Parts: sequence; C-alpha cells; structure tokens
Amino acid sequence: MKLLLLTDGIYPYVMGGMQKHSYYLAKVLPMHGVEVTLVHCVAKGQQLITEAELNKQLFGENSDVSVKSYCLEFPKHMGYPGHYLMESFEYSKAIYTLLKSEINNFDFIYCKGFSGWYTLSQKRTISAKIGVNFHGYEMFQYSDGWKTKLQHLMLRKPVLYNCNKADFVFSYGGKIDELLTNTLKITSNKVIQIPAGFESDNVVSEVKLRNDDVIKILFVGRNERRKGIEEINEALYKIGPNVVGLEFHFVGPIPADKQVNGNHIVYHGSMSDYEQISKIYQSCDILLAPSFSEGMPNVIMEAMANGLAVFTTNVGANSLLVDKENGWLLEIPITDLAVFIRDEIITLSVSDLNALKNNSLKKIKSFSWHDIGKLTFEKLSAKT
Repeated sequence: MKLLLLTDGIYPYVMGGMQKHSYYLAKVLPMHGVEVTLVHCVAKGQQLITEAELNKQLFGENSDVSVKSYCLEFPKHMGYPGHYLMESFEYSKAIYTLLKSEINNFDFIYCKGFSGWYTLSQKRTISAKIGVNFHGYEMFQYSDGWKTKLQHLMLRKPVLYNCNKADFVFSYGGKIDELLTNTLKITSNKVIQIPAGFESDNVVSEVKLRNDDVIKILFVGRNERRKGIEEINEALYKIGPNVVGLEFHFVGPIPADKQVNGNHIVYHGSMSDYEQISKIYQSCDILLAPSFSEGMPNVIMEAMANGLAVFTTNVGANSLLVDKENGWLLEIPITDLAVFIRDEIITLSVSDLNALKNNSLKKIKSFSWHDIGKLTFEKLSAKT
C-alpha cells in the first residue's frame, strides 16, 4: 500500500498530541509494509527538516525501513480573527501544489486536521481514497467560557466541510463515535475507528506500590481552560492548606499567579525530557485530568504506563482507557471536585489504590503502537 500522510507538524519538531500521533504512524506503518510519504511542517523561519534527519529520528541509524518526506514552512499571519484558518488553508494548498503531479500514485491519503483541505477541494480529480482525522473534534465538544465557544464556532464549518468531502473520517472511539454520528451526522459506514497507541518501551515493568498514608495526585498539562485547571484550583482552595494524607503535584507551565500556596502542593514547572517526567509519574498515585474536551490523551496513557490510577471525565475516547477498575470516569461538568477528593480518594485504602494502579498498567499494554499500526494497516487496506 502507498500511503500519503499529511500533517501539520511531527514530534519532536512540533509539540502536541496530534504531532506525536503522526510520529508514531510514520514510525510503525512502514514496519507493516506500508510505503509512506509524509508531508509535515515547521514554524515559519525554523530550519526545515531533511528526509535523512527525519528517518534517523524515526528509525535510528542504518534502518531497513524509511519514509519519503517533505517539510514545509507553516504560513504565519497575525493580527486578525481567524488567521489560523487562513494559515491552514494556505498550508493545505502548498501541499497540493507540491504533490499535484504524483497525487494519483497513492492508494490512500491520510489527512491530519486541515492539512488536506485544498486536496479535498480537488477530490474529483483524485483516485485515492481520502480520510481525515481531527482527533478529538473538540470544536464540537463541551466548551466552558465565551472565548472558547467563539473559537469553536469559527472552526465548525470548515471542519464539517473537510469531513463531508472526505471518503472516511477517523475516530478514536468512545464519545467521539457518538459525536461524529449524532452531531456531525456522519454515516457510521464512513467512520474508521482506530484508537491511539502507546510506545511499549515506555511501559514500566511493575507498579511502584504505595506503602504509606500519603496519596500523591498529579496534574500534567498547560494552564488551559479545557483541561479543568480552574476546577482543580477551586478544589485546592476548598480543601485548604492543612489537609492531611494528600499531596498535589503539577507538571507544566502553570503561571505563578495561577498557583495555589500550600505545603502539600508542588509545582515542578515545564519538562520536555520523558525520563524526567516518568520519575514524577512513578512517585505519584493518581492522575487528575478533569478535561472538558479531549481526543485520546497522551497524558492519560503516559500515566497508565507508569502505573497510576486515573481520575478523568467521560469525554473523547477516555472511556476506552479508564473505568472503575483503574480509576474514576465522571460526567461533565463536575459539580464539586473537592467533595469527590475528600469522599472518594482520601478514603482509599492502600490495597484498593494499589489495585487501581496495577489495573492501569495491565490495561495500557493492549494499546501498543505495534498493534495499533497493524490495525491501521488492516483497516486502510480494507478501504482501498
């Protein structure tokens, strides 16, 4: 199979969940016999990534597999509303212009986000099947606050255009399936359900069991409204500075004016080195991820791979990862996080907490990227 993979950036050159997902697709699909051509981008003014450098990043030195790749600059227009949509359309047009002469050499075109926008507008001249993946389709999920709602409204029409023009729409499963069929009115036979994966080399061999009276709760992420950071801070204020038996740890760029003071609260700041982050994961017990919208979060899979129980909300594909066996899956909006922490978490016995942690580790092993790569190959082959 010849696959054209279009994406707006690839990890580690561009950071983000979609970019990491693109990285692993490019890495695992060639191992299943797929001939991958990748188009990705870097920020305007950043050095372009050569094909040799990318293959070294993906496969290491002297590998038997490789991808063909093109790297472009992502356009930049600031100072007016909707500039991201204009930039995305221009980027998608640059991709089509680059590959117009060879576009019909592919069996399937896999488009991340808006990267296939212009290609889809030329679909009548293209023989390949085209699938789009907007990951969490978060612009159609629950939003809190007028600014987020306005951003979502601006994105919805162009997302619908891309989804309706495509032959197939990708879903991680869970609530995303419901959103696609019920809200976007995409017919079920057009939906390709494939969960995200996790690198099996990063799964710990055993859980670091809790053997004391302090439960350590971890948040990993940015100070972003949809991540539920305001609900977490409200809970910290309600719990107060003198709580016994709990510690809260934060990893990510949380501004000083958004931090809550307390001897039981630790802010570690931003971290990019996974080994360093992994040590903090393993020192904690429960990941706190009360998001308003999600796709299939890397942070939850990372936490599970390091043996943490998970508290999260039933958004995106979170229900594939979390249930009562390894944590708590609550509906949004959460009414009072402080009450839940007092009533459900702080009262956990050591044995019950360790059981949740062990179950997380067992569950994540079924989402290895090798297996997800094989599933992706099988499903795409069936569609071409």
